[in-house]
Amino acid sequence: MSGILGWFGGLLSVAGAIAAFVPGGQLVGLGLVLAGAGLNALDRTGGTPPAADQGTQREMVLDPAAHIPVVYGRTIVGPRLVYVTQSGASFEKLYLVGVLCEGPISAIEEIYLDGNCAVLSDGTVRGEVTSAKTVSALDLLTPCQVHCTGHGFGTGESVRVVAGSVDGDYYVTAIDANHFTIPTTATSSGTGSALRLNPGYMKQDTDGHDTTTPLVRFAKYLGSDAQTSAANPGDANGPTADSTMAVHDVPGWAGALSGLAYLVLELLYDKDARWPNGVPEVTVMVKGRTVYDPRSAATAWSDNPILCYRDYLSDGARYGASAGAVRYGLGIAAADLDDGTHGTGLHALADYCDGIVSCPAGTGLTAVSATTGSNERLTTAKAHGLATNDVVWVRGVSATPALADGEYVVASTPSGTTLTLTGVTFSGDGGAGGTVQKCTTQKRYSCNGALDTGRTLQENLNAILSSCRAFPTQEGGRWSAVLTRAGLTPSSFALDVTTILGDWEFATPDSGDVPNLVLATFAPRFGDTETVEWPPTTITNPYLEDDAYVPNVRELELPMTQDYYQAQRVARCALEEARNKLVVALTATEAALALSVGDLVNVSHETPAWTAKTFWVIGLGINPDATVRLLLMEYLATAYDEQLTDDAPGQGTALPLPWYVAPPTGLLLTTGTGEQRIKVTWTASTDALAWRYEVEARRSDEGTWRGFGFWDAATLAAIIAPVADGEVWAVRVRAVRRVGTASAWLEASHTVGLIGASVFTVTVTADAAGVDYALTFGVNCATVELYSIQNVASGAANPPTDIVYRSARIERPASGTVTQRIATTADYYRRTRILSYNAAGLLGQENAVVETRAVVAGSGPTAAPTTLAEASDGPDHLDISWSNNGDSGSASRIYVDGAVIHTAAAAATTYTISGLQPGTTYQVDVDHFKGGQASAKNGAVAMATAAATLDAPTDFYATGRSNGPPHLSLTWAMGANAVGAQTVIEESQDGTFTDALEVSDASPTPPGATSAASALHEPYASRTFRAKHTRAGSSDSGWSATDGATYGSEIDQ
Repeated sequence: MSGILGWFGGLLSVAGAIAAFVPGGQLVGLGLVLAGAGLNALDRTGGTPPAADQGTQREMVLDPAAHIPVVYGRTIVGPRLVYVTQSGASFEKLYLVGVLCEGPISAIEEIYLDGNCAVLSDGTVRGEVTSAKTVSALDLLTPCQVHCTGHGFGTGESVRVVAGSVDGDYYVTAIDANHFTIPTTATSSGTGSALRLNPGYMKQDTDGHDTTTPLVRFAKYLGSDAQTSAANPGDANGPTADSTMAVHDVPGWAGALSGLAYLVLELLYDKDARWPNGVPEVTVMVKGRTVYDPRSAATAWSDNPILCYRDYLSDGARYGASAGAVRYGLGIAAADLDDGTHGTGLHALADYCDGIVSCPAGTGLTAVSATTGSNERLTTAKAHGLATNDVVWVRGVSATPALADGEYVVASTPSGTTLTLTGVTFSGDGGAGGTVQKCTTQKRYSCNGALDTGRTLQENLNAILSSCRAFPTQEGGRWSAVLTRAGLTPSSFALDVTTILGDWEFATPDSGDVPNLVLATFAPRFGDTETVEWPPTTITNPYLEDDAYVPNVRELELPMTQDYYQAQRVARCALEEARNKLVVALTATEAALALSVGDLVNVSHETPAWTAKTFWVIGLGINPDATVRLLLMEYLATAYDEQLTDDAPGQGTALPLPWYVAPPTGLLLTTGTGEQRIKVTWTASTDALAWRYEVEARRSDEGTWRGFGFWDAATLAAIIAPVADGEVWAVRVRAVRRVGTASAWLEASHTVGLIGASVFTVTVTADAAGVDYALTFGVNCATVELYSIQNVASGAANPPTDIVYRSARIERPASGTVTQRIATTADYYRRTRILSYNAAGLLGQENAVVETRAVVAGSGPTAAPTTLAEASDGPDHLDISWSNNGDSGSASRIYVDGAVIHTAAAAATTYTISGLQPGTTYQVDVDHFKGGQASAKNGAVAMATAAATLDAPTDFYATGRSNGPPHLSLTWAMGANAVGAQTVIEESQDGTFTDALEVSDASPTPPGATSAASALHEPYASRTFRAKHTRAGSSDSGWSATDGATYGSEIDQ
C-alpha cells in the first residue's frame, strides 16, 4: 500500500485545504476568483494579452486562488483542481474534481492524460492497439493527408506511418473518420499501414490483454446553472450521457458547482506503471460557450469572433439580470447592443467573419518548369498531386501571353506533372518560372481559446477582437465594433467644402513607426505558440526594399487565433493598413451626424487636392457648438486582398509521450579526401527533452556494435575512425533523454571511398575585349576558382589568391564544361591562376599562370604542331620534341596533365620538363599560340619518368627492452633520397627472413620505431633484423646491415 500512497502522495498534502465544501452545494472559502464586472474596468490601461497565455490555460492547476477562464470556440484547457481524495481497500482509486471554465458550454470532448488521448469525444476509453490500420493513399502536400478508412486516431496521438515515401512516427491531426494529416511531405503515394503508439487505458490481465475494466472513469458537467450533484449520467441537470460516473460517486464530495463546467475523474492504480510520471497531467478538449446569434435568434456553440465578443459584452444570455448575476463580462443589456440587421451592425460583422475564403490546402509550392502553347499545358518540376476541378493559386508563371497571378480552376491533368487551366490558352511556349498551389476554403476568421478572467475587461475584449482585426466602439450608448474590410459602399453623405469647417489636421506615421514586416504570434490548438510573418520569407518583401533595407518589425499577439492562415490574414491586413495610414482630423457641420463610426465617407476638397477620396470614420464626437469632430483613416481597398501565400508549418504536436523519444532524422555518412574516416551528420530529434545523442558503428565483418561516444544535443556530427578505403560500415545514432529513455536507432551504411584529387583542363582564347577560359572539369573536380589581374606589359606580377583578385568561382556544371570570360582592356596582358577543389573542399590542381594579351594582332597560328615525342627522360624530368609543321612564327605552349606549364618561343621545337616525380606517367601535349589565338593541339602523349633507386637505410640498430613487458626497439636513419618512403623490416631466427612490420616515413628524419611487444615471441627470444626502403614509382633500396637483439634481455638505456 505504501507504493500506492507514494504514487498519489504529491496531492494528498493539499487536499484538505482545497476541499472546503459543505452539503447543499455551497462553496465555503474555495477561493476561486469569479471575475467581477464593471464598466470602469474599461478605463484601465490594457493591451492584448500574449498568445502564450493559452499555454498557461492548458496546465492543470492546484491553486485555490486560480481564476476560472471563459472558453470560446474549441481549445485545450487544464482543470483547476478543487478536490482530491483516495479510496479503496488499498487506496487504489484517486479522485480529481477540476473546474474547467464558465458555463454553459457545448461539450467536453477528448480527455488527455500526460498528453495521450485516454478518452475519445464520445466517451470511449482507449484500449491497447492490437493491429495496424490500412493506408490506401497519401496526398502530396504538407502537411501530408493520409487516407486510412476507420483509423480511429485522435488529434495529437502518435502514429507510425509506413506508406509510399513516408516511414516514421508522427503526431497526427484527425480530419474525419477516414483521413488524418501528419507534419511531413510525401514525395510519392502508396499503400501501407498506420499504427497508434500511445498506450491504452484499460486494465490488462496477466497475459497483457485488455479486460473490460477501465483505468479511467469520468463525469462531464457542462455548467448549467441548474446542474446538481445528485443526478446520474444522462439525467436532466446531471453529467453528460457518455459519462461513466457522477460526482456523487466521489467520497466526501457534496458540491454542485452550478454554472461552472467541470470534470470528475476516477483513476485506478496500475501496478504495471501505466502512470509513469505519478499523478498524470490532465488536459481536456473543451467545446466552449454557447452564444446568442442575433441573425438566427438561437443560442448555440459558435467560434464566430463577433458573436463571442457580443457574449462577453452581455455576459451570456442573462439579459435584464441584476448586476450581481454578471460573472465575467460587462453585463451590457441587449437594448444597448447594436445587433443591426442584414448588412448593418454586429449582424453584418458576424457575416463577414463567417465568409468563406480561399487558403492553401497545404504548404509547399510546386514549381512550373514550362508552359506549352500547342496543348495549353503547364508542366511542373515535380508531381503536383492535383485533380480536375481543384482550385489553385498561380503566381509568376512565364507564359505567352502573360498569365496573371490569381485563382484558377484545374481543367485537366494529362499526367502527374502536367495540367491545364479552365479558360486559359497559350499562343506560344513559355520557359521555367512561377508556381502553382492547391487551394481549399475556410472561414475568414474564428475565435478559439480561453480568456483569463484575472485580466482586465479591456484586455479580454482586445483578445477576442484580435482574432478578426476589429476594435470595440460605443456610440449613442450602443455597443458595436469596427472591422475594416473591402466591399463596402461609402455613405451617401460626403464631406466637401460645404460641410467641412475650419482647419485640417493631418497625421502620417514617422518612418520609424511604419513597419515593413509583421510578426503575428498565435496559439495553435496543440503545441506551443507559433509565429507567422508577412511578407513570408518565400516571397520578395517589397516594403523592405522601399525602406532602404532597414528592417522595422511590428509584433502582433493573437491569443484567440489557432489557424496559421487566419493569423497570416490578420498580419497582412495590419501591415497594409500601417503602411498607408493617413489620418485626418477635421470639424464638420451638424449634417455629419449622418455618419457613424465604421462608415466609409468620401472627402473632396481643393486644399489637399482630393476628389472623392475614401476614408474610414474611426472617431466621431459633438462639440459644444453643435459642430461635429471627425477622425478619419485612409481607406485602402488593396489592404484587404485575401489571397494569402504558402508554407504554414504542420499542426502542432501533443504533449511529449513519457516513454516515447522522437528519433533523429536525416542520417548522412560521407568520406573525405585523404583522411581515412567517416563523417556522420544527422538532423536533430524533435523531442524537446532530448539531452544527447549516442553513436555506434561496426564494420561489415564485425558482429558487435562499437561505441563512438555521446554527443550533446547541440552537436549533430561525429567521426568514425580509423577506417580503410573500400570498407563497408554500418552506423547508427539515437536520441537519449536525461532519465535514460532513448529513441529507436537511426541506421545507415556506407562504403568508404576516398575522394580523389580534383583536376581540370583549360583552353585559353582572346580578343580585343576579353579573355575566354574554356574549362573541362575532371572526375573529382567540384569547383574551380580563377584569380586574375591585367597589366599594361607582359611579365608583370602574378595575381595573389586573394578574394580581391578572384574573378570567378564556378561550381561543376551538369555538362562538365564551361567557358568563363574575363573582360580585359584592349592590348593589356591578363595573368590568371586557376585552382580546383574536390567535393570535400580540398585544393587539387593549380595550373601555372596563364598570360594572355587581349588583342587579335593579325592572323593566328598557321598550323598545329605535330609528331610530339619523348626524346629522353630521367627520374625528375622529360625531354620532349615536336615539329612546328611549317609554322615558325608561333609560340608553342606545353601542357602537362591538361595545364599549360610553359610557353616556348617562336620556332622552338624542344623543351625539358623538370621537377617531376620518378616512375610517374604524365599526359603531355603542345599547341601553337599567336595573336591571342590558339591552334589545335597535337594530341596528348603519355610519357613516363625513369624510376629512381632508393638509398638503403643506415645506422640500423636493434636493442632489447626490459621495462614493462619484454620487447625491443629498432632505430635507423632514412636513405638520402628516401623521404616519403616506407621502411620494411624483416626478422630471422634461423637465417630465413620474414616480414616483421612496415613503418611510414612520418617526418624527414624519424627516430625509428618500437616493435609491437611481446605477443609475437616468447620473452628473451633472440632475433636478427634488417631493413630496406620502398616507394611507389621507385626501385626498392638494398637491405641495411643486419643487427640482432633479445626481447627483454637488456637494461633500458
